[in-house]
Amino acid sequence: MAVKRRIVESYLKSLVPSAVLVAVGWVLAIPIAGNSYYLAMYLPVVMTVCVLLAWFGYLKRDHFIPPRQRREPAPATDENDTRSPHARWDGPVIPRSDIGPDTGNRPLVLLWIAVNLGIVATVLYHAFGVGSSFFRAL
Repeated sequence: MAVKRRIVESYLKSLVPSAVLVAVGWVLAIPIAGNSYYLAMYLPVVMTVCVLLAWFGYLKRDHFIPPRQRREPAPATDENDTRSPHARWDGPVIPRSDIGPDTGNRPLVLLWIAVNLGIVATVLYHAFGVGSSFFRAL
């Protein structure tokens, strides 16, 4: 039940950003560029960026991409000090800790944004012919 709720919540969170991205694409394509073809090119590019950002979010959450940590400068070592700021080959193995930032539903929201943009691009192409003017000219 919690998984379904998380999916529904992330989908609802993706509706407003999807609408904003479609509106930005429309403003860039029609009034500025003067051709709906650019809207058909803008939507897949933004979809790809959303999928890549979601993928990087999952990689970071799974600790495949190590989290950035602020390190304090190493103390100055004396001539007699045997400690080293570097790990030794024969030293103990330090277990990995779960210290990465929790990305929450962000990767899932980004995937839903990509799905929404794909649906909008498909509907605009098939129902209104947005982006098909390029192919008609060939």
